[in-house]
Amino acid sequence: MSTSGADRSPTNWWRTVGVLLAVVGLLAAGCSSTGESQVASDDGVSATDTQADAAEADGDSSSDEGAGQIETDEPSAFETFESPIAEFLGVDFGGFSDDDFEAEFADFERDAQLSIAACMAEQGFEYTPFDTANFSTFSDDFDDYGSPEWIEKYALGVSTQMFSQSDLGPDLVGFDDSEFEVFDEGFEDPNFAYADSLPEAERLAYEAALWGQQPDFDPNVSDEELEEFFSNFEPTGCQAEAYNEVGIFGGEKVNDFYNEFGSQIDELYERAEADPRLVEARASQVACLSDAGHEFDAESDLGEQIYEDIDGRLQAVFSGGFGADPFEGLDFESMSEEEIDEVLSQFDAGPQFSDEDLATIGEVQAYEFELADAVVECLPGFFTGGDDMFFEVLADYEQEFLDENADALAAFAG
Repeated sequence: MSTSGADRSPTNWWRTVGVLLAVVGLLAAGCSSTGESQVASDDGVSATDTQADAAEADGDSSSDEGAGQIETDEPSAFETFESPIAEFLGVDFGGFSDDDFEAEFADFERDAQLSIAACMAEQGFEYTPFDTANFSTFSDDFDDYGSPEWIEKYALGVSTQMFSQSDLGPDLVGFDDSEFEVFDEGFEDPNFAYADSLPEAERLAYEAALWGQQPDFDPNVSDEELEEFFSNFEPTGCQAEAYNEVGIFGGEKVNDFYNEFGSQIDELYERAEADPRLVEARASQVACLSDAGHEFDAESDLGEQIYEDIDGRLQAVFSGGFGADPFEGLDFESMSEEEIDEVLSQFDAGPQFSDEDLATIGEVQAYEFELADAVVECLPGFFTGGDDMFFEVLADYEQEFLDENADALAAFAG
């Protein structure tokens, strides 16, 4: 599951939990690591070699060994965090190993599949639960996230994880899509055949029961309107109901807790971020980054600022649309299925980058590799979900929340 430093930022910890509780799709676990630390080009020179050479030319080599890098055999502050709220709920949001997560998610998926089947039966349809472990396979890009080897290969994981390696070519860094398949070989959802066997009217009713009524969506809206659309959108149908009902990482109890107290948790975060201890620590981190030649401010989350900085440098590529819009001027209602398939097949090759696009991406990636050195040195919690200071402050505010809301929480625990 692709993520960035901004996503892993400690200030998003409880918000991330809230998002996990509302998951209505499939997450994918990584495969075993290849152990490779570079992406080789045709002439044997890796993209990371190119970035290191560029940084060295500026007097700062990204290949310095051990400088502030994270020892991944030590548990992170997130993994050792003893959350008062998690203790109250009787769950453990930290310390999950890959095996723990996969086992928890497998249980979650199994229960969700059974719930979908029961919901569909109530509406007169057949639904066969299936093992979603066979749904898809992904590469292992994030197996060693934040390790020195991972940082050497992917820097901060922003521009280097936005596009696939096959789309960028050998001279830039992208996520490994060589092992990605939407479905495992031989996998077939047994419900596809059932839905296709129904008369059209029944099939449409089946799909509406399973996935809910899909809202009208205008693809030409602004970013602000798009954000508002998704923030207000509530999925319906048996699938959405099942995933919301089952919950993950503590199940329905945690889901109910976040639904009832989520706004107070968000406020808790805002107050924690304004705590003098964190303000002072953030100012020190900003000064450290400034000394390394990277200017940010101490007024907001540094992880988010770093992500937005790198993302903003790629806007010229995004605004270019990766070439011509394949849908421009087409009227799908008047087209045959063969003609539509031909248009959609253009996506199989992925985005078509111009030489100018690739040059821009290369410049941004060189900057990101240089910035990664400073981040490793100045922001010890960037890759690990937060540093000791953040979680010490967070524990204080969580305990304060429990104390101040003792009566409401007692009623909730029932």
